[in-house]
Amino acid sequence: MKTCALSPEYAGWISTAGAVVLTVVLGLSVLFLISRLVNKKEWEALARMEMYQAAIAVIWVVIIAAAATATCSVACSMTSNDSPFTSAITYISGVRNGLANSSQDLLIKAKEIRVKSALNLGLLGAFVGPWSGCDNIAGNYETFAVILSPIVGSLIIQQYALIFVNNIAFQMLLPLGILMRLVPFLRESGAFVIAMAFALYIVLPMTYVMAMTATAGLSPAPIDTGSDMDCVAPAAALSILRTIGYTLPQAIFFPALSMIITIAAARTLSKVFKYDFQEIF
Repeated sequence: MKTCALSPEYAGWISTAGAVVLTVVLGLSVLFLISRLVNKKEWEALARMEMYQAAIAVIWVVIIAAAATATCSVACSMTSNDSPFTSAITYISGVRNGLANSSQDLLIKAKEIRVKSALNLGLLGAFVGPWSGCDNIAGNYETFAVILSPIVGSLIIQQYALIFVNNIAFQMLLPLGILMRLVPFLRESGAFVIAMAFALYIVLPMTYVMAMTATAGLSPAPIDTGSDMDCVAPAAALSILRTIGYTLPQAIFFPALSMIITIAAARTLSKVFKYDFQEIF
């Protein structure tokens, strides 16, 4: 199985986390040396205890790196060797473009229908509008277009959110969490920050990769923007509803599910990262 976990966005954080742990270890070594020189047993005990916590932090760094490698390898095998974030952003972009095109096509189709509904035909000195009732159909299409517009906006926000997470979660948030975990009165908060970084960087993009894989066979047809003689043609209406039905779950259901899974993973993992392996040692 090929891996993309050695790319800078997946491995660059290790040097930062290593520098943080190394700095703390050097500080504790100095404290231990001073405690021996001045014969302060309580300082020596504190240095030993915190050195143990630093070793636990190193273990968690190794576990997180291994998990990042494994999940990225799975994503690469599913998405032609693209990293999870690249795949997730590409997937959201495709759904967004599909919804934006559908919204625009619906407005164009509604305009064409309204133009035709305004036509009157003369017959024996009388004028009739054979398509006058099509205004209602055009109104429904415009309503669909208006409903899709804010959904397109939310997908744009999700794209920028994924780019933001990709830039800060492991590069900044994870080293900060490791540093906080090494501080006695910030240990629980540090475990939560580590869990949040892990959930945002590992779990969140993988949910989009899974959604992309689950919807790979769905290919909605483009909406016909022409105005047929029959504005309520069942085939045309069915095609439009099918197109909207294919894209709405990808734009609403899967992102909501991703948020739920990510938040649940962060809350659960915060308890895991508090574990200090004392039962083992």
